[in-house]
Amino acid sequence: MSDYAVDMFKVPLLHLDVEDWDNKKNTLKSLFDISLYKNTEPDEQTTDYFYKRDTGNKDKDIEVIQELLSTELKKFKKYFSFDQTEMILCWFEMSIKGQQHEVHNHGATGYSAVCFIDFDERHHKPTNFLAPFNNFFFGNAITFEPQNIKEGSIIFFPSVIHHYAPPNYSEVPRMILSFNLKVG
Repeated sequence: MSDYAVDMFKVPLLHLDVEDWDNKKNTLKSLFDISLYKNTEPDEQTTDYFYKRDTGNKDKDIEVIQELLSTELKKFKKYFSFDQTEMILCWFEMSIKGQQHEVHNHGATGYSAVCFIDFDERHHKPTNFLAPFNNFFFGNAITFEPQNIKEGSIIFFPSVIHHYAPPNYSEVPRMILSFNLKVG
């Protein structure tokens, strides 16, 4: 029999709850240094990504964060059966009222992650993802919003997938840690 139907493509996303979140949150917040943060437009998030990228100061937090999230990184590695993972860049982002992070991707680096540090599910929306193809019937973009995101959630996804952070309409700041992983 040669007739069959199959899903041609799948895009994996792994959602984990960070273990011992209260202690890890305190450590992450202590790494956050507002003096390194820049935002180029009033409606865009504030981030230290450009500081780390432009100065070459990429390793400042990597060792601490890799150790802090070692349990979650091991689960990620095991879930996808990777032999090795290497954090190649990490950065913080904060969005206050009216700020957002426009559609972007992290290039062909492997996987990326978002850890939700200050996130109030009553006021904030999580990172949203765009399918790498449009709706077959209407031609519009297909979006995916992960469910059950809360403080201490971490999501791992292929770095080439377009994603964005919706606008923060509340007075409550939203803070995340993001990082890229080379995998093999």
